[in-house]
Amino acid sequence: MSVKERTLWRYLLMSEVIITRLNEQNLQETHNLCEKCFKQNVNFDDIKTIYDKVKNDNHYECLVAMLNDKVVGYTTAVVAYNIFDGLKPFMTLWFVCVHPEYRRMYIGTKLFQEIESIAKKRDCELIYFTSEFDNENAHKFYEKLGYNPQKEKAFYKLF
Repeated sequence: MSVKERTLWRYLLMSEVIITRLNEQNLQETHNLCEKCFKQNVNFDDIKTIYDKVKNDNHYECLVAMLNDKVVGYTTAVVAYNIFDGLKPFMTLWFVCVHPEYRRMYIGTKLFQEIESIAKKRDCELIYFTSEFDNENAHKFYEKLGYNPQKEKAFYKLF
């Protein structure tokens, strides 16, 4: 495929991908996608309870990528402040994913374009997220988008 053909294909595909807010109509399908991508089995009623808590909270942007009325990507973006580190908010991302059958089709690129647009509108200083240590394909993708890997370690404690 020539460069011109690839460019046209990318343009056509990206124009068909719609990034929108998660809603009750696509919540189950998004739950299924996250289970597939993250190999986690979470009760749907629990997902619905959390969704009901955050759906009207303006700190949360739960986004889905739709292609032909199918959920093919998802992330949750949270905007917060660190009161001791500047006056601008920052954005953290959770559960960034694209359906395995739809990867390398610019869906992740379009999802990140929307994430970055929201971050700019909200005057965020930075976007921060973690990725599984061995997810090299995702790491290359993030770096291609201009994200820099950090040498920090993430710590967590489950309760």
